[in-house]
Amino acid sequence: MPQIPIKFSGILDTKTKKWCAAKIRVLPAHDIKDAKYLLEKVQADILVADKGYDANSLHKYCVKRGIQAHIPMRKYGKSKHNMFSARRKAAKKFEGKISVNQTC
Repeated sequence: MPQIPIKFSGILDTKTKKWCAAKIRVLPAHDIKDAKYLLEKVQADILVADKGYDANSLHKYCVKRGIQAHIPMRKYGKSKHNMFSARRKAAKKFEGKISVNQTC
Protein backbone atom coordinates (compact mmCIF):
# COMPACT_ATOMS: atom_id res chain seq x y z
CA MET A 1 0.00 0.00 0.00
CA PRO A 2 1.57 3.34 -1.03
CA GLN A 3 2.00 6.01 1.62
CA ILE A 4 0.96 9.55 0.74
CA PRO A 5 2.86 12.33 2.55
CA ILE A 6 0.64 15.03 4.01
CA LYS A 7 2.01 18.52 4.67
CA PHE A 8 0.39 20.76 7.30
CA SER A 9 1.22 24.47 7.62
CA GLY A 10 -0.50 26.67 10.17
CA ILE A 11 -0.47 29.94 12.05
CA LEU A 12 -0.85 29.85 15.80
CA ASP A 13 -1.59 32.85 18.02
CA THR A 14 0.93 32.59 20.84
CA LYS A 15 -1.12 34.66 23.30
CA THR A 16 -4.41 32.79 23.03
CA LYS A 17 -2.89 29.44 21.94
CA LYS A 18 -5.46 29.13 19.14
CA TRP A 19 -5.05 28.24 15.47
CA CYS A 20 -5.72 31.24 13.21
CA ALA A 21 -5.16 29.71 9.77
CA ALA A 22 -4.16 26.36 8.31
CA LYS A 23 -3.29 24.79 4.96
CA ILE A 24 -3.02 21.07 4.18
CA ARG A 25 -1.23 19.70 1.10
CA VAL A 26 -1.28 16.11 -0.09
CA LEU A 27 1.76 16.45 -2.34
CA PRO A 28 5.14 17.37 -0.85
CA ALA A 29 6.00 21.07 -1.20
CA HIS A 30 8.30 23.59 0.42
CA ASP A 31 7.13 25.60 3.45
CA ILE A 32 7.42 28.95 1.71
CA LYS A 33 4.64 28.13 -0.77
CA ASP A 34 1.97 28.40 1.94
CA ALA A 35 3.39 31.37 3.87
CA LYS A 36 1.76 34.21 1.90
CA TYR A 37 -1.57 32.38 1.75
CA LEU A 38 -1.59 31.95 5.53
CA LEU A 39 -0.55 35.55 6.23
CA GLU A 40 -3.40 36.84 4.04
CA LYS A 41 -5.90 35.06 6.31
CA VAL A 42 -4.81 36.77 9.55
CA GLN A 43 -4.03 40.23 10.89
CA ALA A 44 -0.51 39.74 12.25
CA ASP A 45 1.97 42.29 13.60
CA ILE A 46 4.83 39.85 14.26
CA LEU A 47 5.82 36.69 12.40
CA VAL A 48 8.02 34.11 14.13
CA ALA A 49 9.10 31.24 11.89
CA ASP A 50 11.91 28.73 11.40
CA LYS A 51 14.71 28.78 8.81
CA GLY A 52 12.50 27.10 6.22
CA TYR A 53 10.64 30.39 5.77
CA ASP A 54 13.78 32.49 5.20
CA ALA A 55 13.23 33.90 1.70
CA ASN A 56 13.70 37.41 0.41
CA SER A 57 10.23 37.40 -1.16
CA LEU A 58 8.59 36.65 2.20
CA HIS A 59 10.60 39.39 3.93
CA LYS A 60 9.55 41.89 1.24
CA TYR A 61 5.93 40.81 1.65
CA CYS A 62 6.15 41.31 5.42
CA VAL A 63 7.69 44.78 5.03
CA LYS A 64 4.94 45.75 2.57
CA ARG A 65 2.21 44.63 5.01
CA GLY A 66 3.92 46.12 8.10
CA ILE A 67 4.68 42.74 9.70
CA GLN A 68 7.80 42.39 11.79
CA ALA A 69 9.50 39.14 10.66
CA HIS A 70 11.63 37.17 13.15
CA ILE A 71 13.14 34.42 11.01
CA PRO A 72 16.68 33.12 11.59
CA MET A 73 18.89 33.39 8.55
CA ARG A 74 19.94 30.22 6.75
CA LYS A 75 23.67 29.64 6.58
CA TYR A 76 24.90 29.87 3.00
CA GLY A 77 28.50 30.65 3.90
CA LYS A 78 30.18 34.01 3.48
CA SER A 79 28.37 36.59 1.37
CA LYS A 80 29.97 37.34 -2.01
CA HIS A 81 28.71 40.91 -2.10
CA ASN A 82 27.31 43.45 0.29
CA MET A 83 23.82 43.85 -1.16
CA PHE A 84 21.39 44.41 1.66
CA SER A 85 18.30 42.51 0.69
CA ALA A 86 15.15 42.52 2.80
CA ARG A 87 16.20 39.27 4.53
CA ARG A 88 19.64 40.67 5.47
CA LYS A 89 18.03 43.81 6.92
CA ALA A 90 15.63 41.65 8.96
CA ALA A 91 18.52 39.44 10.12
CA LYS A 92 20.22 42.47 11.68
CA LYS A 93 17.11 43.08 13.82
CA PHE A 94 16.64 39.37 14.67
CA GLU A 95 17.30 38.33 18.27
CA GLY A 96 17.94 34.64 18.80
CA LYS A 97 16.64 34.58 22.36
CA ILE A 98 13.96 36.74 23.93
CA SER A 99 14.22 37.33 27.64
CA VAL A 100 11.42 36.09 29.87
CA ASN A 101 10.85 39.50 31.45
CA GLN A 102 10.40 41.29 28.12
CA THR A 103 6.90 42.70 27.63
CA CYS A 104 5.18 43.38 24.31
